[in-house]
Amino acid sequence: MRIHMATGLVVALALGAAAAAGAQQPDFSGSWQLDRDASVLPQRPEGGGRRIGRLFGRGEQTVRGPAETLVVTQTSDTLFVEQRREDGSQTLRYRLDGSTSVNPMPRGELTTTSRWDGADIVTEGTQDIPRLLRDISIPLTERRSLSADGRTMTVESIRTVPAGDIAMTLVYRKELR
Repeated sequence: MRIHMATGLVVALALGAAAAAGAQQPDFSGSWQLDRDASVLPQRPEGGGRRIGRLFGRGEQTVRGPAETLVVTQTSDTLFVEQRREDGSQTLRYRLDGSTSVNPMPRGELTTTSRWDGADIVTEGTQDIPRLLRDISIPLTERRSLSADGRTMTVESIRTVPAGDIAMTLVYRKELR
């Protein structure tokens, strides 16, 4: 009797582990439009981007706002995110297995690791910005999630700059075709 119960327990545990390993992660693929009304963006002065020149010690520069459109392509191990803005587009690659991804940016380089946390994708890393007097390294954390119906993607982001944390919650709605 004990042998049968032990065998049954081992089989149940093996089936549970196999089901968990075979569970599908959500698919973030699609074309997404920023919902500004539902998003929480940092406050900006009149006239566009947030001025950050004095924070970094030289000149005035403008930080671009979030992309209005994202085109996401997801494979089993990689997330490609094309960020479309009025002034052009850029595609970022995130490996989903925890290995390092390096993406060139308009200023500097973005180095990240991404991993699944349940149904969410968590990305951590730094954006390194070369400067004349000293380079700046901005730590960042992002959590990307989908609504239950798959029509809303939320990206919670924190970037730490010398003046403190910049937190954003970007809400994107899936374009249905």
